[in-house]
Amino acid sequence: MNWRESLAQLKILGYSFYQGQDTIKYKYLGQSEPQRTQVQTLLKILAVNKAEVLKALREESSRDEKKADEALILGMDLIQFRKAGLTIKIWSDLLEKEIWLVPGDSDIKRIPRGQASYTVAELEILVNQNPGSPGLLLIDAVKESFGGAKLAGIAASPDPIPALPLNLI
Repeated sequence: MNWRESLAQLKILGYSFYQGQDTIKYKYLGQSEPQRTQVQTLLKILAVNKAEVLKALREESSRDEKKADEALILGMDLIQFRKAGLTIKIWSDLLEKEIWLVPGDSDIKRIPRGQASYTVAELEILVNQNPGSPGLLLIDAVKESFGGAKLAGIAASPDPIPALPLNLI
């Protein structure tokens, strides 16, 4: 395993890294305690490649927006994504448009006005209640119609909503 893979694996485990003056600094932000021997092995790989790791951390810290490897993001759960503070744009084949995934409500201001976005809280609702493709299309259409309205929950309807007669519409 090379130092880049080690760094990515440690980030997936919940570690955050930054550059000290001449040291690699890190902080654990995860929920449960990771395996100590695995972490020590990965940290040793970073220590052996200290110069390269510090250079990478310097380059990473100089960017305006946090960027992460696709593999790192795909390996994150929603809690890790929120803690990482990432704002990412993805293409949704289902919605046929780009959407932004953001940690929280305050992060929505970081994306261009009028663009579709989903916060971690909204994603948790969608994951837990699984509205299916038709439901997600409807939710997105409602959010768009109401200027990026916030999804607070999905109410289950025991009976389908009856259609209104055409003369009432």
